[in-house]
Amino acid sequence: MAAFRVVDLERNKPDASGAIVLDIYSKIGGVYAVYRTEERVMIQFADDQELGSKQRQSLAELYVLRGKINSLLEELRDSSFSTRKFNDSRYVRLMADALIVALQGQVAQAKVDLEGVYAALSGERSSRIRMNYLLIAALCTVGLIVIIRFAASNTFTFNFDNTAKTFLYATCVGMVGAFTSVAFAIRGRELDTEKPQLDMIGDAVLRIFVGGVTAVMLMALIKIGAFGLEIGGAKFTQSSTLDLTINGWPPVLIVAFFAGWTQRLLPELFAKASVVEGPPPPPTPAAGQADERNPMGKPAAAPAANPAAGQAPPPPEDDDPAANESDSCDDHAHDGCPVTEDVELPETVGGVEGRA
Repeated sequence: MAAFRVVDLERNKPDASGAIVLDIYSKIGGVYAVYRTEERVMIQFADDQELGSKQRQSLAELYVLRGKINSLLEELRDSSFSTRKFNDSRYVRLMADALIVALQGQVAQAKVDLEGVYAALSGERSSRIRMNYLLIAALCTVGLIVIIRFAASNTFTFNFDNTAKTFLYATCVGMVGAFTSVAFAIRGRELDTEKPQLDMIGDAVLRIFVGGVTAVMLMALIKIGAFGLEIGGAKFTQSSTLDLTINGWPPVLIVAFFAGWTQRLLPELFAKASVVEGPPPPPTPAAGQADERNPMGKPAAAPAANPAAGQAPPPPEDDDPAANESDSCDDHAHDGCPVTEDVELPETVGGVEGRA
């Protein structure tokens, strides 16, 4: 089969690789041709093997840059907007012109032109990503506010008190503050557009959610006196009433919007927090040891008071008069106390049998 030549290249017919030729930007018989297929801008090198080899070597340093440009052009082609498709045709033409310049021996100038095309495509891609990021953040903010507003309505059987409603509205304001922070970041070109698309979507949703949570937590910290906030000459401390039914919107609006705007304030506060152990429980008095004088094992009695210090002496251990009387009879059996005869005593059981 004969080799494919420059002269064989025609519009709406296949090239050497089988791709359909859509446009031919430059064609010099036997030397080179620059054309376009559905996928990219292509070059048909010279029919002469030696000249074709030199052309490939001279354009070798442009291959990586051409690959990056083709990758960005594919993103434009996937769009359904007519303006983006028009930009795709414009950038393709600029790329083809740069390749023609390179084939005519001006490789350095062609590289500068291609770098300009790549910079323009990168800028347009970054702008597109920023607008998508802003749109996702806006939809997330509106969606969450609608959900919270629906939860705070009288649709459900349970009712929120004034404090709970204040926190719910503060959540909405905090998300608005987070969205405003996103808008200013996009305006200042501070958004990193090199992340994958899914990461960008997740980051947009998380920033709005964190803004609402930060607003609620900051208001709770102020209410319990753990944190104070001063903006200008206004101070928001524990004595400030952050309640919609008392002082209205201004205090809640300011504190919640500030929390949603900063977002990094809450992690810094929690990083400085410390865990404090409570006081130890009082010791449990140990039970007394059971013996012949304390058969029930009751707690030991308090030490005797010092009469010299003006304290009353402790009561006697045994207040039973019968017991006192019994002790008295044991000690003074000869002073008229009745004596039980041996025959009246009960019969003993057990013991040791005596020896003869």
